[in-house]
Amino acid sequence: MRGRDRPDRSPDEPGHRRDGSRARVPGRLTAVLGAVEGFLIVGVVIGIGYALGGSRIVGEHGSEVLAKITFNVSTPALFFVLVAGSEPADIFSTVGYVTVLYVVGGGLLFLLVHRLFVRVRSAELPLVVQGAVFANAGNIGIPLSLATVGDLSYTTVLLLVQAFILTPVGLISLDLTAARLVRRPSDALKLAINPVLLGAFAGMLVLVTGVELPHLVLEPIDLVAATSVPLTLLLFGMSFRGKGRSKSQDSRAAGLVVVWKCFVMPALAVALGLAFGLRGADLFGVVVLAALPSAQNLFVLAMQYRTAITLTHSFILVSTLVSVPVVLVLAALVPH
Repeated sequence: MRGRDRPDRSPDEPGHRRDGSRARVPGRLTAVLGAVEGFLIVGVVIGIGYALGGSRIVGEHGSEVLAKITFNVSTPALFFVLVAGSEPADIFSTVGYVTVLYVVGGGLLFLLVHRLFVRVRSAELPLVVQGAVFANAGNIGIPLSLATVGDLSYTTVLLLVQAFILTPVGLISLDLTAARLVRRPSDALKLAINPVLLGAFAGMLVLVTGVELPHLVLEPIDLVAATSVPLTLLLFGMSFRGKGRSKSQDSRAAGLVVVWKCFVMPALAVALGLAFGLRGADLFGVVVLAALPSAQNLFVLAMQYRTAITLTHSFILVSTLVSVPVVLVLAALVPH
């Protein structure tokens, strides 16, 4: 399972082939067109979800059912596949170190400075912090990385950092916040059995033990995992139907998240990348992914935990719109 569909490169040098040569880097026009394509693909699927939300196909509680399926079935399968098929050596490279530092450092800085601009309720804070640093690396990052630098290794590193660090910390924080509202032992048990973390943990066991799972086991998991991204995008599109107006406090919080995600995070990536000696395609690959919008799967978490739903919807939507010109400018101007 591990190593499937991976580029032929040295594990400690993202963007390099095993013979030492650079991976072919697309021209700037191709990079810009690839960035546009990545956003258009996401936009089309969200548009389909919007159309579904206005029809009678999904029913009155369709979005709630879809959110539960995504959170409890599709996303755990996706994290199992991602973790079990990963190469931890990708993180132990200069690109990996820079990615870990700007993601973790950006989150810690946001925690320190957000109180200067807006007050966020404790139940909403985990999602707000995640929105400021958790990038849409899956459904936008993969086509964008291929089109702009011709190499998936940069996206792989970011996905691993988010899977191993951001996801566990975010889910545990949400569970601890929700635990304050527990009234029955059965509720506490449900909080302890988090399906996404269980999926990641199962993937870690496969990775560490090196066990080769049979084809009849892997294929169904792969099929279910492949539904996570499209279901998340459809759900996000459906959420536009009947969406209420944001409170002024939520609007300020959403604005801060958007500015942080689209401008502060790539700035941190540039500073750390230059400090660690990254140049050319390696620096560009890290920076352009840092400018990606907040991940749509955060909206699934908001619905699952019934907190900050409108706020999360707002910062995902606005960050996606704002990141389009930011990524296009980076693709057109930054040397790679």
